[in-house]
Amino acid sequence: MRDSRSLADPPACGRFLLAAFLSGLAWFGGQGQVLYWGAGLAVAGFLMLAVYHEHVQRQRQRHGLLRQINEHAVARLHRDWTALPELPVEAPPPQRAVADDLDLFGHGSLFHWLCAAQTPTGIRVLRDWLLEPASPEEIPRRQQALVELAPRLELRQTLTLEGRLLADRGQATDRFLSWAEGRPWLTDRPWLLWPCRTIPAAGVLAVALAGLQVVSVELAAITVLTVVLLNFLLSVLFVGSVHDIFTLIYARSGSVRRYLRMFELLYAMPDSATELDAVKREATTLGGGALGRLRQLNRIAGLTRLQHSALLFVFVYLPLQFLFLFDFHVLNLLEAWQTRYGRYARGWFLALGKFEALSSLATLVYDHPEWTLPEVRASADRFQARQLGHPLLRNETRVANDLEIGPAGSILLVTGSNMSGKSTLLRAAGVNAVLAQAGAPACAERLVIAAAGPGDQHADPRFAGRRRVVLHGRVAALKRNRRPGARAATAIGTRVAVPPG
Repeated sequence: MRDSRSLADPPACGRFLLAAFLSGLAWFGGQGQVLYWGAGLAVAGFLMLAVYHEHVQRQRQRHGLLRQINEHAVARLHRDWTALPELPVEAPPPQRAVADDLDLFGHGSLFHWLCAAQTPTGIRVLRDWLLEPASPEEIPRRQQALVELAPRLELRQTLTLEGRLLADRGQATDRFLSWAEGRPWLTDRPWLLWPCRTIPAAGVLAVALAGLQVVSVELAAITVLTVVLLNFLLSVLFVGSVHDIFTLIYARSGSVRRYLRMFELLYAMPDSATELDAVKREATTLGGGALGRLRQLNRIAGLTRLQHSALLFVFVYLPLQFLFLFDFHVLNLLEAWQTRYGRYARGWFLALGKFEALSSLATLVYDHPEWTLPEVRASADRFQARQLGHPLLRNETRVANDLEIGPAGSILLVTGSNMSGKSTLLRAAGVNAVLAQAGAPACAERLVIAAAGPGDQHADPRFAGRRRVVLHGRVAALKRNRRPGARAATAIGTRVAVPPG
C-alpha cells in the first residue's frame, strides 16, 4: 500500500497553499497583463490544490483505517484482546446465563473475537445468530456462503472500512428507520402544506402577469413583498421543525454514500445457491432495490446542504426560502420518498446486516482453514468431535481432545484435579456447538452435532437455576458445585453437571 504521508504532509502542503494564495493577491495590485495572467493562474492553482489536498486527506484516512483493520486481524489471530476493538453488546435477559457461562459476549468473548460488523443492524444480526440456532436447512447455505466469501479478503476489508467511516458508526440508522417508517410531518398538516404551495405561486403569478402587462408593476411589487413577509413568518414559525428532520436526513445523507458503497459490494457478489444469494435478493428486489432508492434519497437530501455553505446560504438559500419556501418543498420531496419507499428501508438494512454477519464468520474460514465445517444433522443422536479445541485459546496453549456425548441414557465420566481443564473441555463443546448452529466453522478436525429443535433453547425445569447451553439439540446444564474438593465432572446423556475445577 502506498504511503500517503508525503502527499498530505500538513506543514509542507500548508506552506505551498499559503504561497499560492499570496501569489493570487497580486491579481488585485499587479501591473501589466503578464502579472494578471500569472496571478489568475496562481489563484486557480490554489483552488485546484485545495481540492486535491482534501482528496489526499480522505485517502490518508482510508489507508490509516485499512492499516488498523489489518492490525486487528493479526490481533485476532493471536487472541490479543487488548488490541482488538470491542463493540458493546448484551444478550437478552432470558439468554444471559448461557452467554455468561460460555463467554459469548464481553471482553475476551466469542463476539469480541468474531465481530467485524460496524452497523447496528449487523451487530444485532451476529448477536442473534450466536444465540438462536439456525434451521437445519439454513446452516448448509450459510456454510457455503462463508466458503464463497472467505477468499474475498479485499471485499470483506472494504466492507469493514466503509462501516468504520460512518460518522457515528451508524448510530443514527435506527432514528432514520423510525422516520422512514413513520408518518410524514408536512403531509399530515394540510393546513400548512397548501399555503406553502399557494403563497409562492401567487408571487410567481404576479411577476408573470406584470411581465405580460396584465397588471401594474406596482401591484406585482406589493404582491411579491407580501409573499416575502408571509414566507418569512412561516419560516420563523415552522422552519425549526423542518430543520430537525433535515438534520436527521443530512446526517444520514453523509452516511448514505458509505451505505451505498456497502450495498454496491453486496450487489457485486455473483449469483449462487447460498445464503448470500438470498441476502442479495432482499437488497436488490425489495422496493425496487436499495441502491437505486438510496441514490434517489441522496440526491434529494443534497438539497438540504445549501444552508451549510456560507456563500450559498446568502446568495442562493435565503432568496429561495423567502421567495418560494424552499425548505418546505424539499421536505415535501423527502416525504414523497418516505411514503413510497420508507417501508422497505428496514429490510434493506437487515440484508446489509446479514451480509456483515456472514463476512464476520467468513473470516474464520479464511484465518483457520484447518478447522471444519460441522455436520449438523437432524438424525444425529450424539455430540461427536475429533480433536476438539476451545476456539478462544491461542494455538500454542490449546489442547485438543476427542469427545463424544450421548446418545441419551449413556454416561460420560470426566475426572481430574483442579485446574486440569474439565470446565474448559465442556465449554469448548458448548462454544463449538454455538458456532456450528450459527453455520460457522468449528475448532475441530471433525464435528457431528444434531440440529436444534423447537424449544431447545428454553430452560429444563429439572435444571432450574443452572446455566444452560444448546448442545446437539438438547439442553445441557453447567452446574456449579461449591463443595470444596469436588473433582469429578459427569455427563449423563446430553445433560452435563460440572463441579468446579
